[in-house]
Amino acid sequence: MNDNADRIFVFHGCDRKVGTTMTALGIAKLIAAGNSDISVLFAAVNGNDDIPYLGEDGISIDDIRTTIENNLIGSSELKFRCGHRDNLYYIRGTGGVFSHRNFTVDFPGLLITKAAEVFDIIVVDCGNDPDSGLCVGSLKTEGMQILVVNQNETSLSRLEKRKNVYDALGVNFQFCIVNRFRENDPHDLGYIKSRIFKETDEVFMLKDESAQSYLCEIDRQLLCDRRCHGYREDLNYIAGFLMKKSGTESVSVPRLRKKIFDFL
Repeated sequence: MNDNADRIFVFHGCDRKVGTTMTALGIAKLIAAGNSDISVLFAAVNGNDDIPYLGEDGISIDDIRTTIENNLIGSSELKFRCGHRDNLYYIRGTGGVFSHRNFTVDFPGLLITKAAEVFDIIVVDCGNDPDSGLCVGSLKTEGMQILVVNQNETSLSRLEKRKNVYDALGVNFQFCIVNRFRENDPHDLGYIKSRIFKETDEVFMLKDESAQSYLCEIDRQLLCDRRCHGYREDLNYIAGFLMKKSGTESVSVPRLRKKIFDFL
């Protein structure tokens, strides 16, 4: 890994609607809120421009595709053009249904390399489509690859079918987050461990808050901003764990509750 790799968190969903954006953006927001002296970038390097939890200001990857690919934008200008709320900056995804086809597999690496010059932490949401150049390019970036799954059989089956694709790309997910985790679901953590990649180091869970998630979409609000104490505690734990892995100095790490799950 290069010197910046530990400061780059790339989130990938095993399927649509598993909560990848909610999880990645929530972690980015918690890191920024707990560490006012560092700058955090959330980059939606995928085909989703409609992120209701962000403001309408700032750039999308459509806006900077040509300048990034031709090295016509400096890192300081990139930061200036990002939308931001205090020390949390953001870049939205593509606006059109087929706009992602305009991007090469090299774009994510070029963008992230440029951003790493001015941002302390970079959180990338690369979506769920390994057939997209944006997704593939993000997953091939030298950073921490984090897989987001849920307990649904259809999603776990889709993940298994994609394993050969990930192997061919050389993708190695270091961490896995089981979103909307239900204690009484027969697909418990042990079962999910048997279904996902053995090389994954850690598996974490986020408490199920399905009813609140529905309200979040209506209110254009992140789940970690609502009164979901169990969920927020889980998300705090993951954010703190990732920041410790990043080795970032002056970081305020949330109190670690317990280690959720270890792979032997």
